Amino acid sequence: MPVVMIHPAGKKVAVEKGKTLLDAVKQLAASEETSVEVPCGGLGLCGNCRIRVITGRMQPPTEAELEALSETELQKGYRLACQAVVTESLEVGIPPESMSSPPDLQTAGASITVAPDPIVKRYGLRLRESSLTNPKSCWQQIEHALASEHGATVSRIDAELIRRRNPLARETTVAVSVADAEVINLHTGGNPPPLAGLAVDLGTTKVAGYLVDLSSGKVLASDGVLNPQVRCGADVITRLAYAGDSPQHAGQMCRMARECINHLADTLTTRAGLKRSDIEQAVIVGNTAMQHLLLHWPTAQLCRSPFMPASTSPLLIKSRELQLDFAPGAQVYFLPSVAGFIGGDHTAMMLATRLDRSESVTLGFDIGTNTELALCCAGKIYCCSCASGPAFEGGALRHGVRAVPGAVSRVRLEADGQVRYQTIGSQPAVGVCGSGAVDAVAQLVKNNIVNSAGIMDEHHPGVRPGGEDAPVEFVLVSADKSGTGRDITLNQGDINAIQLAKAAIASATALLLSTAKLAIKDIEQVIVAGAFGSHLGLGSAISIGLFPELPRDRFAEVGNAAGTGARMALISAAERREAESLAAKVTVVELATHPEFGAVFSRSLQFPKPAAQTEFP
Repeated sequence: MPVVMIHPAGKKVAVEKGKTLLDAVKQLAASEETSVEVPCGGLGLCGNCRIRVITGRMQPPTEAELEALSETELQKGYRLACQAVVTESLEVGIPPESMSSPPDLQTAGASITVAPDPIVKRYGLRLRESSLTNPKSCWQQIEHALASEHGATVSRIDAELIRRRNPLARETTVAVSVADAEVINLHTGGNPPPLAGLAVDLGTTKVAGYLVDLSSGKVLASDGVLNPQVRCGADVITRLAYAGDSPQHAGQMCRMARECINHLADTLTTRAGLKRSDIEQAVIVGNTAMQHLLLHWPTAQLCRSPFMPASTSPLLIKSRELQLDFAPGAQVYFLPSVAGFIGGDHTAMMLATRLDRSESVTLGFDIGTNTELALCCAGKIYCCSCASGPAFEGGALRHGVRAVPGAVSRVRLEADGQVRYQTIGSQPAVGVCGSGAVDAVAQLVKNNIVNSAGIMDEHHPGVRPGGEDAPVEFVLVSADKSGTGRDITLNQGDINAIQLAKAAIASATALLLSTAKLAIKDIEQVIVAGAFGSHLGLGSAISIGLFPELPRDRFAEVGNAAGTGARMALISAAERREAESLAAKVTVVELATHPEFGAVFSRSLQFPKPAAQTEFP
């Protein structure tokens, strides 16, 4: 078989003839240094998986490559990894802008005080040695002692716990964990670990985890990692399509999610001086697609109208059924979903922000590749979901990257035409992330370089006209100042991608308000949740029509509210009941079947006329 040497990893992999360079990269260990961005799932649509052939010959470029790569890039050996077919041994290099670098993954969210009332309870017991005068097994003694000493009735003992953890007869001090009248874990000795639980926000792009002391509600450790499923597509529709291709693909997506959670649990417990097997309860929230893929549920019905989930009910399942290696009888709770693409993560966001308890008219956004909105007024909750796409997270942009070091995250166009920009970590620019793209579009609109229809002015001195192998584009960072040795630009296609994404959210906002018989001026509070929302410049978002034009003091950024809601449901049985009640009373506004959607969406594509001045976000 041909052998492919891949740099900068410096590793060789054997690849069957007829496989692509992307297949070769995927064979390497799943490390950030050897991953490439494939927002379109390897369909040749996004052009992000550029890779340079250093030595060796390949078949001629495909039509997708001819469209995505310039003649100059092709002459330098650049190809699309998902398109370039391996026929002989090669040496290739992954350029920095194509790498799946560790993004800035936010885990922090608005804090809220919740009195701990966990499902799991911990009891200390003393056992006697089994003998003729005490003819009871340790488990019989545990049941009796729980009832007589603590008034805790148990009806069952987890079978896996009995198999794994049979305490020695002479050991007399144990700590027993009970959940829902079942003994789920047992610790011998006199110094048991904290009562530990894990909350997980399983996002499309990121997976945020929180290790929590259930007795106090204190977060022992938290972290965020890139969802490994991004290798199969940046958005939920692409991933659902990939999973639907074959049972093998569906199984792969399921394993990726489960292994990611196990790895995250290992990281967090190690930091806290615990073991993964000390986790006795978990709560997982995610959109409906992520939940279906994790649970290995059928997904075909999510891909076609009316986009019905297999179930929207809350779910309580043993962690071992998900191959999550926690305590023997540990349970995993999933918050209820609301509808097809309004999942448990949105329920968690509403729970964390107490949207339903506000006496004012409140509009909540949870922005990502899929954006959910909630409008609360007069005790009613209206929700909808819109496909904002991957543009806000760097996908679908010619030089788009996630929020990685070196990503252009802030842009200001000076009066003399100079571009002022900031990058994450103050590193040399490698691309532009979502917040930087929104800033850039806002500045181009403000300076009349892009008109209200989203068309770039080819005659403006700052715009580089298109040609046979290049689109019309505006240079944000010149090649001599970038970290890639190439110009970083925003082209006409990028403008249109941001335009479509902002129109999806703006039209969803308009139709929610219409359903509730309200106007924009009636909105008294706007809550912006999600990592992208927290990094977004409000001024830019308002100026392009992404958010309603309201005073800044009405906006509140709450970070990862879904993660906060998951923690609340982890430490409190009452909060779980509250979440279930919240989901049940939501009125879903189906945008796809709304009679006014087409007209409202078309109007929302327009950029508002620029204000006199937009402050630097």
